[in-house]
Amino acid sequence: MIGARQFRTHTCVGAVGASGGSVRVAGWVHRRRDHGGVVFIDVRDRSGVLQLVVHPDAGEALEVAQRLSPEDVVSAAGTLVPRAPETVNARLPTGEVELRVTELTVLAEAAPLPFSVEDEHAEAGEELRLT
Repeated sequence: MIGARQFRTHTCVGAVGASGGSVRVAGWVHRRRDHGGVVFIDVRDRSGVLQLVVHPDAGEALEVAQRLSPEDVVSAAGTLVPRAPETVNARLPTGEVELRVTELTVLAEAAPLPFSVEDEHAEAGEELRLT
């Protein structure tokens, strides 16, 4: 269980200046991708989006990461590390770093969504959106 003071130490964009340091962020799961045991999670808060990386050696954090759904609320702790040059995302303020997760906690689970909020180009009819 996370105490109130340990909820987060940085916002997603605010973490950028802590490269190499220990960071805890909290936010909504925007997107989750599983690449053969390594899980990438984009977490967003009011400041922006930060990519989390959960490696197989993360133990329980990997199990938690594999069960996440869009819009779940999480708190993640780990070390902020530079991304490999070929994976830098210049479109994001946080695109040069990622959080290598050592601890991952689900703060709230989201109910299944009626349509994808990830895909900016997906169209949902007005009746579905109003549901």
